[in-house]
Amino acid sequence: MARRKVARETIDEKNLQKGIDILNKHNQQVAKERKQRLNIEDDKKEEEREDISSARKVFRVFFVIIIVVGLVVFFNYGPILGIKLFDIDSDDIVINNILSNETICLEYNSELLIYSSGIINTYDKSGNITWTYKLIDGFVPTIYTNGKYMLVANKNNGMIYYFDSKKEIANRVIEGNIENVYINSTGTFIVQYVKDVGYKKIIAMYDKKGKQKYSEEYIDSSPIIGIEFTQEENKVLVVQADSSHITIGTVFGILNFSDSSFQKIITLEDKLIYNYKFLNDEIIYISDKAVESYNINNGNKAVVHSLEESQTNYVSLSSNYFVTVETINSGSKVSSKKFDDTDIASNVLNTYPKYIENSGLLTYIASENTIYIINKWGVIVSEIGISLSPKKIVVFNEEKSAALIYSNKVQIINI
Repeated sequence: MARRKVARETIDEKNLQKGIDILNKHNQQVAKERKQRLNIEDDKKEEEREDISSARKVFRVFFVIIIVVGLVVFFNYGPILGIKLFDIDSDDIVINNILSNETICLEYNSELLIYSSGIINTYDKSGNITWTYKLIDGFVPTIYTNGKYMLVANKNNGMIYYFDSKKEIANRVIEGNIENVYINSTGTFIVQYVKDVGYKKIIAMYDKKGKQKYSEEYIDSSPIIGIEFTQEENKVLVVQADSSHITIGTVFGILNFSDSSFQKIITLEDKLIYNYKFLNDEIIYISDKAVESYNINNGNKAVVHSLEESQTNYVSLSSNYFVTVETINSGSKVSSKKFDDTDIASNVLNTYPKYIENSGLLTYIASENTIYIINKWGVIVSEIGISLSPKKIVVFNEEKSAALIYSNKVQIINI
């Protein structure tokens, strides 16, 4: 009897151990699965945290970009809009002892260019010299600029030097008397000259490396007022005086280099124009009677603004608007208008201008003792006291600086 009891107890212990092992394995499997679920949840949370972190980084970068762009716009265009943090004392920015009868003052590469006594210097807004170029002895220059491009021509021998961002990139001899040079924003330039032999009038176009692209003899003997580039490379707009009638008029025509043709598109028999703008397919021009427009595609001509019933003493054409300065009883009325003659803004100044210069978005008006700087939208950006009205104003530094040219000095003002 005792043996059977021992055997059953042994069997029960073995079964019990098997049950315990099964339970342990089950618990281990449950624990493993639970751990896997927790890991998956942790991974999801980690991914969510990474996504949130990435979104925050993108937002921070975007925010920084907005701030930087905002600051750039503020410092570049704020002064033109009449917004500025502080005033600069322009009395301390004076360039002395450089002016003579042959002195040339222009805007070049967003800086002030002054030629005097055989030397070309450029100056920044603080009056510091930023670049110097010495011409050879006997060089009598005429200088033409547009943005970063500059052409220096020698009146004595037709030698020209062409510059891009103050670097000389080309030079050549023009065999004739250079009458004018026209440079566009891409660096292509046109030289208008008269040949030494035969006195033939030539219009030649060159690329920005100084390589000749086109050259055409211009048969018409009438004086050329101006030449404009068109959207077609092989065509240019030529504006010339017309002396075939009793009163001097103006002719606008298209010179085609490809077939040597000249097509007259406008003939103004009794109007000598004072200024013009060629905007896409439309010509805006100023005569003594009106500001007028002409569409070269459909031939439509219209009076934009009449000048006959006013005492207008200044009109300036910009890229999409024009400025008039009119004498009134109390002083002067400065108006900016669209090319459909609708008003943008106007101001009345209790003074009479001595010198006026429009630079695009700003108009500088110099009276006897004050310079008024007015933007396109009629905001008086600045009023600067002066002791004497300048004989010329050169605007540079993206319209935020101007050089007041006197007979013995140059004074720089900043807005």
